[in-house]
Amino acid sequence: MKKINDIEFDDYLVSSVAIYPEQIQEEFCRAPADIAYWGQKSSDATRDHRLAELRRREGEAQLQLEHRERLAAMGMKATEAAVEAAVRTDPRWHALQVAEIESEAGMLAARTHYQAVLAKKDMVQSLGAIMRSELDRVPQAPRKAAGPTDW
Repeated sequence: MKKINDIEFDDYLVSSVAIYPEQIQEEFCRAPADIAYWGQKSSDATRDHRLAELRRREGEAQLQLEHRERLAAMGMKATEAAVEAAVRTDPRWHALQVAEIESEAGMLAARTHYQAVLAKKDMVQSLGAIMRSELDRVPQAPRKAAGPTDW
């Protein structure tokens, strides 16, 4: 694991977003693969988050039914407030909330990584253009015209 500003990142992520000007050609070649990889990771994380959100909604509905029936069986009035309080104090509701929060954090991280790779692509293109313009300004040694005796 590498650290950037005291935050640990895996080596592949760091190499995906780091720019090495001396390896500009390799950076150009690598960009499409990195974009595809992190785009897929972002897509997977978005799907996982949407599924966690769905599981949370389904779980909440099930818990509401269970607690409404339980309160009614105890002879208590099953008001919306009482059912909601029972659901929100249920450890299963807490677990569903935590799972959704974790999946959202993963989705946001993957989306950020994908955006960083896209930004790198733009920066590598700009760096390549700058390097080409600098090379155009470097004086070249005049070439000798080929004559009949030059092979």
